[in-house]
Amino acid sequence: MRKVSIMYFILSFFVLLCSFANESQSNLPKEPKYCSTNPLYVNITFGQEGKNSMLCAFDESKGTGKGYDTVYVDENMNNDFTDETAKKFLKGDDASFDFKGPFDQNESAKYSFEIYSFRGKYHKSPIEKNQYFDWHLKVNQWSYLFINGQLELSSTAAEALKNKPVVLSGKCKWDINTRPKNNDTIISVGLKDENGCILRTLQGRIQKELSPVLTLVKDSKVVKKEKLTFG
Repeated sequence: MRKVSIMYFILSFFVLLCSFANESQSNLPKEPKYCSTNPLYVNITFGQEGKNSMLCAFDESKGTGKGYDTVYVDENMNNDFTDETAKKFLKGDDASFDFKGPFDQNESAKYSFEIYSFRGKYHKSPIEKNQYFDWHLKVNQWSYLFINGQLELSSTAAEALKNKPVVLSGKCKWDINTRPKNNDTIISVGLKDENGCILRTLQGRIQKELSPVLTLVKDSKVVKKEKLTFG
């Protein structure tokens, strides 16, 4: 009876292991035949909940070591790169590409993404993992530009899905820093998103840059008000 129990345990464990392996495999995207033996990946999610996940894969159309100049974006989020049109960017230039994605409860928005490290003198093959990037969001009549965030490029799709994703949500928090200079205190104020990107410009229907006002209060009295500028 004891031998039967042990065999049952081993068999159950084996079935569970196979099930887990199959589930992990099913999460991986269907991929095209890349020209590079070193494609690079990054995972993007939309919104704070991260319910919508979009994978991007970078390829070298001229072959390994010839320079990254192509990106596949799973824009329809069906886990299949083969039904997407490859987006091209100039070899040795920034990886810059546009796509559409959800924003604020399924509202469609236009996004632009730019990774600096594909640019000439910064180019390496394969590219180092930690890279600076910008992202740009256009929704309704508003436009938001976020710069100087960092992302991690991965060597496999599985690694990209496991690593921390880039979160595109438009949500920001104030980042306030102070430092002494001579007899004064220098205050720097900015809005940063979850990626560490700094929000530089806000444009609305009036097509003009909008800036918040920094108010200094001492002993419950307003000492100074100053309009902040981005850039």
